[in-house]
Amino acid sequence: MVFVDRVEIVSPGHLPDSLSPEDIRQGKTIRRNPTLTEHASHILPYRGMGSGIPRALEAWPQIDLVDDPAGNQFSAVVWRAEAEWSVDTAAPQVTGKLPGK
Repeated sequence: MVFVDRVEIVSPGHLPDSLSPEDIRQGKTIRRNPTLTEHASHILPYRGMGSGIPRALEAWPQIDLVDDPAGNQFSAVVWRAEAEWSVDTAAPQVTGKLPGK
């Protein structure tokens, strides 16, 4: 989901076993489906399995990782820089009127 101040990536299912958001920040992974990931590692050209979140955090540290077992989901909230979404008070305001009307 894309919002003015953030992007939220929601994954169904909360974190498996004893994995925590802090573990993920440190690069720890637990494969939910080892059979699928084993085959994917031989078929797909990508070779960084399990490194995505640590690499994203290195490039942009303003990411919150939220495990919600009650809601059965895991989310990554990527906060945008304030300059990207701040209201420019000097910009013309939208009035809902068509030009010349």
